[in-house]
Amino acid sequence: MANGARLKRAGNYQAAIRAVEKSIQLRPEEASSYTELASLYIIEGNYAKGIELLKKTLSIESLHPLALSTIVVFHISEGNEKEARESIAKAMLQPRISREDREGLVSKFSQKFGSNP
Repeated sequence: MANGARLKRAGNYQAAIRAVEKSIQLRPEEASSYTELASLYIIEGNYAKGIELLKKTLSIESLHPLALSTIVVFHISEGNEKEARESIAKAMLQPRISREDREGLVSKFSQKFGSNP
């Protein structure tokens, strides 16, 4: 996984994807690898694959803070109020998401949809 992160920092996203995929083959139960791979696909513009991988992360660790927060922001940006509302409810239960970040998610939701989640 460290090699994937190094390649990502260097902007070599395709090589980073291959490196993280190899890491997942070696340790398929490690949720953070799926989150890292999701971020690479999102950077590359493959949002559907990125969200699919974030959901895989949540199937391993149901309250993974980065996966939850990213999914909330994605649904808000896509204008999907129902999914954003459901995702933000889960994020509010995650103590590893800071109070400030939770408030930021609520603010983004309110700005987009005109109401509180």
